[in-house]
Amino acid sequence: MTERPDRGTTERPDRGTTAGPDRGATAGPGRGTTAGPCSGTTAGPGRGTTARPVIEVRDLWKSFGDQEVLRGINLTVLDGETMVVLGPSGCGKSVLLKHVIGLMKPDRGSIIVEGNELTGLDARELKDLRMRFGMVFQGGALFDSMTVGENVGLPLKEHRGIKGDELADLVETKLEMVGLAEVSHLQPSELSGGMKKRVALARAIALDPDIVLYDEPTTGLDPIMAEQINELIRALQCKINATSIVVTHDLHSAKFTGDKIALMHDGRIELCGTMDDLRRSDNEAVRTFIARGHAPAIGSTADARPTDSEVFE
Repeated sequence: MTERPDRGTTERPDRGTTAGPDRGATAGPGRGTTAGPCSGTTAGPGRGTTARPVIEVRDLWKSFGDQEVLRGINLTVLDGETMVVLGPSGCGKSVLLKHVIGLMKPDRGSIIVEGNELTGLDARELKDLRMRFGMVFQGGALFDSMTVGENVGLPLKEHRGIKGDELADLVETKLEMVGLAEVSHLQPSELSGGMKKRVALARAIALDPDIVLYDEPTTGLDPIMAEQINELIRALQCKINATSIVVTHDLHSAKFTGDKIALMHDGRIELCGTMDDLRRSDNEAVRTFIARGHAPAIGSTADARPTDSEVFE
C-alpha cells in the first residue's frame, strides 16, 4: 500500500477532489440510486458541493449467533463531514463503528474507506489504513500506568519514532488543542471525567488523522461537561478538518455536533439528513426516538454553535 506523505504537525495535505471509482447504483430499497441513504452533494463545513465520499458502507450485514445486529446498512460520509450515527442503546451503532475501522468483518456487504475495500485488505494494508484514523473510545481507554503526556505521546513515539523534547512539545500542542495545559505530568486517576475525555481526544488527533471516530463521547458526563465536550468536538473539527463519525444516543449532542444525522433502529438506518429532516419525518421509529429524546425546539438557544474562539477562551 502506498505510504502517505509526511504531514508534519500542523498542515494537512491536499487530498484533492477526485472521487473514488464509480460505485454504481447499489443503494438499499427505497433509497434511490445513490450509494447509500446519506449520499448527496452537501459537503462538510467550509466545503462546496462536490466533496468526495471518504467512507461508504453498502448493504452491511452482521450477526452474532442467531441475532442480526446490522441489517443492510447503507451510509456515505463525505470529505470533511461530521456524520452522527444516532440511536438507542443496543441498536448496533458501536458494531457499525468497529466495522468502519476494520475491527470486525461483516457477514456480507461492503466497506470502502478512501477508495479501499476493507474486506479485501491483508493485515499489513489494513494496519496502514488504520493509521489514517483517530479513535475516541467510550470510556476514554487511557492507560492508568502512564501519565497524561505518555498517553498522548504514545502513538507519536510508536508510529513516528518521535522522542525527547520534540515529543514533549507535540504532546503539549495536542493538549492545548483540546483546552488542556500543563497536565502532562498528571495520572489519569487525578483527572475528572471531562478531562479524561479531552485527553483521549488529544491522543486520537496525535497523528493528524484524516478520519476521527467518536464512540459515545458524552456518556457518563454531567450535562455541563457533556455540553463542553460537544462544543470541543465541533470547534476541533473546524481546526483539523477531518472526516468524522460520532456514535451517540444523545439527541442534543447529535444536533450540536453533526452536519448530518443517521438515525439507526433495529440494525437499520431509518433516515439520514439534518435535524429538521428528522423532525419532519413520518417514520415511526424516528418520531418515537425524537419524542423520547425531548429535542429542543427549532430556533431555541440550543441551536447556536459557539465559534472556535469562544470554545477555547
